[in-house]
Amino acid sequence: MSKENGAAQENKIINIALVGCGRISNNHIKAILYHKKRAKLVALCDTNKDNLESIYELINRETQNFSQYMPPRLYSDFDFLLKENKEQKINIDLIVLATPSGLHAPLTIKAARCGINVCTEKPMATNWEDAKEMIKECKNANVRLFVVKQNRFNATIKLLKKQV
Repeated sequence: MSKENGAAQENKIINIALVGCGRISNNHIKAILYHKKRAKLVALCDTNKDNLESIYELINRETQNFSQYMPPRLYSDFDFLLKENKEQKINIDLIVLATPSGLHAPLTIKAARCGINVCTEKPMATNWEDAKEMIKECKNANVRLFVVKQNRFNATIKLLKKQV
């Protein structure tokens, strides 16, 4: 990678769609807003209208002092979100899956096939075969697959790692 290309990548804002607006999504929202110079929340997706509205209200409260803030678009259908991305009505670089674990595999595979990077909450998958399929589809599509591992910051885990 050339220096110019590396600098361009370093300054690129990552457009994020958060799928699943339950309890853990609060942490993702706060992290995205904290890194607002490098990340932008462009979409929220959840089949539960109450969860979607609740997170949207949280975002409005957290961003009331941000200048030039564009609120994310709301979706209740994951396939429609992907369709809008394909039709360039929205631009998504990364989908964060904060959905129930059993949905991670099919949603990851759909996103990968659309050329979108994926970050899943843990567990990545509920069985070995799904995990292997997720990895295979992401490799085939040349997209990245990330799994959240926030416990690495847990004091007990840090102590255990130090002892080992």
